Amino acid sequence: MVGQLLASLIIVKLHSASLWGDYVQNLILANFILLIAGFGSRDFVIKKTSDKSFLSTNVWSSSLILRFYIFCISIFIFLVFDWFSISAQIVLFWTLSTYLSNSFNSLIILEKTFKLSLFQEVITALVFLSFILFSINELTTEKIVTYSIISQALRLPFYFYYFRKYLRFKNVFLPNISLIKGHL
Repeated sequence: MVGQLLASLIIVKLHSASLWGDYVQNLILANFILLIAGFGSRDFVIKKTSDKSFLSTNVWSSSLILRFYIFCISIFIFLVFDWFSISAQIVLFWTLSTYLSNSFNSLIILEKTFKLSLFQEVITALVFLSFILFSINELTTEKIVTYSIISQALRLPFYFYYFRKYLRFKNVFLPNISLIKGHL
């Protein structure tokens, strides 16, 4: 993210490198959770929808729901071990807003809505940087993460509206529990 890069320069120059380091330490853990939850999701959805475009709504919804289960398990593990230096509620909202925002990446590629993506990236970067600049003297790690949550959450209404045809969770392909029990 361009906003993160510029924010790092601003915070290190105008506040302190240790504050940015604390934020990055939490960011790495949060991104690890997101990596686990979203592993292969974009590639899977794009491959499946390129084969049979009429199933694209069900494929994306199924992938989102299945990855959400993995997300919940991984966030639970990280919060139980208390590896973050910020509050659990902030971590939950931070990773959830980013997870939801990232889940639309495959739809952006599928629908070729790169202008929408660029517009969203610019808006979120400007909002994030504005928050940082206006509160540079009172910044804490929690405030930086809160500003990140707000800027990520701003994308969601636009994505939900633009990709509303994919937000159908009827007839979603869910794993067969009896198959899972048979392998245990």
